[in-house]
Amino acid sequence: MVISLKQLQLIKILIKKGFTMLLLKAIFFIFILVVSHITSASEIIYEPLNPTFGGNPLNGSFLLGKAQSQNDHQEDSITTSALERFNETLERNILNGLAREFTNLAFGEEGFAGQDLIEGAQYRYGAFVLQVLSLSSDTMQIKITNTDTGDETTIEIPLF
Repeated sequence: MVISLKQLQLIKILIKKGFTMLLLKAIFFIFILVVSHITSASEIIYEPLNPTFGGNPLNGSFLLGKAQSQNDHQEDSITTSALERFNETLERNILNGLAREFTNLAFGEEGFAGQDLIEGAQYRYGAFVLQVLSLSSDTMQIKITNTDTGDETTIEIPLF
């Protein structure tokens, strides 16, 4: 078997390429070993952003600002006139006076003074009527009626 010069050169080139590939594979393998030894991994740890759920408290104002900028809800503005506010305040004061007077009548300054109340008696105060429905040694039942609207409320008061 006679090998020509061209065939010999081709064999040398193939050997060189094979050696080069073998050398490249060896270098890549060594690189992978070194890099895998240097790099390390740890557990993934969840840390919430919202301070309500344990996140950084400094995130609170940032998150609130983001939420407010995204809020497109418009609150219904109810404007009341000075006259309406005055009427509400006046009505509140009347009901407060009614409750104070009835409490003084029922309980007095020394505690329960039920002798002043009569079962079935009615007491008028402006547009309200208070009626003592039942009076026993341990409870008192009162019905409050608004004569303007017809609304009725029944209250049971324990006596000690």
